[in-house]
Amino acid sequence: MGKSNETEQIIEVKNPNSSLLRQVSLEARITDNNGKIVSEFQSSQTAVVPNASVSLKLMLSLNLRVTIV
Repeated sequence: MGKSNETEQIIEVKNPNSSLLRQVSLEARITDNNGKIVSEFQSSQTAVVPNASVSLKLMLSLNLRVTIV
């Protein structure tokens, strides 16, 4: 799930289930208005624990677009 705002970017990873998610691949890119990647996150073969909710909050002065693959 990605939320877009002019000054704040939040990327959230959630597992509302009561079971462990294994071998999960995550990839997120934050780009500027010209499509240039300004931040990138990749994780392959990770696990997400039951009832997890993890947020990454970035305070930025640029108007950015979030693309979650």
